[in-house]
Amino acid sequence: MLLLLLNFYYLQNYFSNKYFLIHLFIKIHSFFTNNQLINKIFFLQYLKIRNEIGDFNASDLGSALANCTNLSNLKLELQLNKIGDDDVLSLGSGLGKCTNLSNLTFDLGNNQIGPIGAIGLGSALANCIILSNLTLNLCENQIGDEGVLGLGFDLAKCANLSNLALNLSQKQFICFANYQNKIGDKGALGLGSALEKLTNLSNLELNLSCNQIGAIGVSGLGSGIAKCTNLSNLALNLSYNKIGDEGALGLGTALANNTNLQNLTLQLYQNQIGDTYIHTYSHMVTCTRDRGPIYNYLYIIIIRIPIYLYIIVGNILEGKGHLHPNGISTNLP
Repeated sequence: MLLLLLNFYYLQNYFSNKYFLIHLFIKIHSFFTNNQLINKIFFLQYLKIRNEIGDFNASDLGSALANCTNLSNLKLELQLNKIGDDDVLSLGSGLGKCTNLSNLTFDLGNNQIGPIGAIGLGSALANCIILSNLTLNLCENQIGDEGVLGLGFDLAKCANLSNLALNLSQKQFICFANYQNKIGDKGALGLGSALEKLTNLSNLELNLSCNQIGAIGVSGLGSGIAKCTNLSNLALNLSYNKIGDEGALGLGTALANNTNLQNLTLQLYQNQIGDTYIHTYSHMVTCTRDRGPIYNYLYIIIIRIPIYLYIIVGNILEGKGHLHPNGISTNLP
């Protein structure tokens, strides 16, 4: 296979001449300096770029992507690259012209993206109408409620989506830093409204840990997910928010009404959920319907302060479902 070594400056020309480029892989790491712009390109298989991206390079990359009109599979890893709103708008402008995309992985984690960038990215994705598989990582940015509302509004237009993984989280040790996403009830409600329109979703992975979502937001999010009638696999991480007892009840009730859900992984670390409402989730494990089991697999973990660990692990097909209060230790430091 032909190995081409190109300077990043000539990337746009390379793209414009390769109309049959189907599989594209782009990986950029910030530990490369701006002077190291030599890129390894494996012809017709994937493109690998390693450097610290800047405003100029982001703009050129967006222009290059605009020429890839036959692209069906794209993976962009641009985490830790000091990417801001203008950069994302440039990238989105090119991405929106890749209308034949069916599989997209876009990692923009740990950058400097705000609401404007998130809204612009959503507008670009709305043009990818045949997109069926999307993995989008926006963790450790500053998109906030406004950004989530705009992103969700446009994601709802990707009606063909069957698999969605969306990461809007923060790392645990910086949960309360000033630069967190700060997604609250408004953003969670908007995201729930968007998800309910994605009726073809069968697999959903959603990470909203370390934000500021309360009872109203999580209940609305749960209601939206419950309307994804074809959803069979759900992984939901809402750790380190402000859900409380009322939110736990609303979320549990909504998810229990999702009749086709077979596999559920739910994380609710540190959400001020009391014993009564933890037992509500135990009921999700032990109850069955006349026509058969609710879940093939269920894993729920809830940790709260003071440290008590509750683990619900169930495999209904084997008739198992157990609640273990204080299951590991009640004397953790």
